[in-house]
Amino acid sequence: MHEILYENRFLLFLLSIILLLIAFPFADQAAQGETVLRPAFTLVIFSGIHAMQRNRGILVLAMIIGIPAILARWIVSDIASISSELYTLLFSMLFFSLLCLFLLSAVLGTGRITRDTIFGAIGIYLTLGITWALSYQFVDTLIPGALQNVHSETAYLYFSFVTLTTLGYGDITPLIPVTESMAMFEAVIGQLYIAVLIARLVSSLSR
Repeated sequence: MHEILYENRFLLFLLSIILLLIAFPFADQAAQGETVLRPAFTLVIFSGIHAMQRNRGILVLAMIIGIPAILARWIVSDIASISSELYTLLFSMLFFSLLCLFLLSAVLGTGRITRDTIFGAIGIYLTLGITWALSYQFVDTLIPGALQNVHSETAYLYFSFVTLTTLGYGDITPLIPVTESMAMFEAVIGQLYIAVLIARLVSSLSR
């Protein structure tokens, strides 16, 4: 059973990411938004840690960052202060960034493309969007007004994926050099990832 779960670790992670994305808009509509986001967020962290379990060094680092991230979501975020929100966002950002790096290494570094590898590649793209959304929220909390027309946590996610896919609707705009640079780098990374992924898949299929 454990081996089956590990062989499908990227599928499990992808499903948890999709659940988190679904939870965001519901959290905005709910009176207690965090009660919707917390379980989904925790599930993503556990599924991410599960995917890293056979890389001891990365696993230890993931637990050092992931456990405070969970505690921040469940405990610290109830404290109504900017510092507690920044603390929560910081550990979330760090964990998702580590997760992106690990998944990139695991998926692009594998010698054999499997169904679970494809799930992992999709999971990386979605994780990139969430990581950047957390980064935008962190900067906008630290420097109020860094983004224009942002009125909810879901708006950061929306702006991130619009930027990642280079749709650029223009309804939310960065107002300071930091967020402008972040949006630029996210758009470039989004396009590069797709190009590199396709090249990697074509190369593996050719072999």
